Amino acid sequence: MPQHFDADVAIVGYGPTGVTAALTLARHGVSVLAFERDEAIYPRARAVTVNDWTMRIFQSLGIDQWIAAVIEPQRALRWTTYDGTEIMRVEHPPSTLGAGTRFYNIYQPTMEAELRACAAEYGGLVDVRYGAEAVGLEQDADGVTVTAADAATGERRAFRARYAIGADGGGSAVRGMIGARLLGDTLDVRWIVIDCRVKRWWPDRDVRSPPSSRR
Repeated sequence: MPQHFDADVAIVGYGPTGVTAALTLARHGVSVLAFERDEAIYPRARAVTVNDWTMRIFQSLGIDQWIAAVIEPQRALRWTTYDGTEIMRVEHPPSTLGAGTRFYNIYQPTMEAELRACAAEYGGLVDVRYGAEAVGLEQDADGVTVTAADAATGERRAFRARYAIGADGGGSAVRGMIGARLLGDTLDVRWIVIDCRVKRWWPDRDVRSPPSSRR
């Protein structure tokens, strides 16, 4: 009996990793059904840089110019006081991958929004269910069944895919569902995160909106 699949690949988690996976698959004509429990992008900074390897990935997907428009090359790390006194400086060597600089400053919500916009250009190949949390995953000889719960109503629905990708972060629910575990040790480290507003602005910086069409 023929199998019915809602998509070729189900992706649990639609942050930068999940979106990049969706873009990679869609670029090769593979249909994707993604589940993201949050309705909106997390509004604060988490990751603050990407490197030249990441830019090469974006380049291979044909979206590097769009992402480059919303991030900033980092050629050096400088700490200065407001009177301009430099108290620390670390110079970065140029990239050996042909990607320009080795590091880029990012504001993750902005970069993530641009990644999602790029994926949306693939229309019918990438179907994203926001507000849907994957609560079950079962594999059989033919494919994978993902059970997703609606964040608003709690209603559950099962979806079928040939394969599934767990891209739901460090606290991955998928990892627990398949019985996998993290290897290695972690250090108990206390971090202080400070959100601040920059007082200075460089008006000559080239700030522009990405083009409307990304394909």
